[in-house]
Amino acid sequence: LKSYKQLPVNLYQIQDKFRDEMRPRFGLMRGREFIMKDGYSFNATQESLQETYDGMKRAYANICERCGLKALPVVADSGQIGGDTSVEFMALADAGEAALVYCD
Repeated sequence: LKSYKQLPVNLYQIQDKFRDEMRPRFGLMRGREFIMKDGYSFNATQESLQETYDGMKRAYANICERCGLKALPVVADSGQIGGDTSVEFMALADAGEAALVYCD
């Protein structure tokens, strides 16, 4: 990038990730190694950032719907990366490591 006029820019990467866990819980559902997609956006204004965020959130909701998953966006901790807004999509299932309370 040479100028803010080239913004917004969205970058994605898909790669193997590893957890440093002595004994992974839930067998195959939470192994030490997994594949993860990361997305990063670079925006010139807060308004542009919000538009990008809303677009990514809609895209993930559409993917879940097309896969037949009833997934809910849940407020999440942004962790070490930081930021004001973070959600993770949780698919409703009988098995898993998280409990979710929600209203229809």
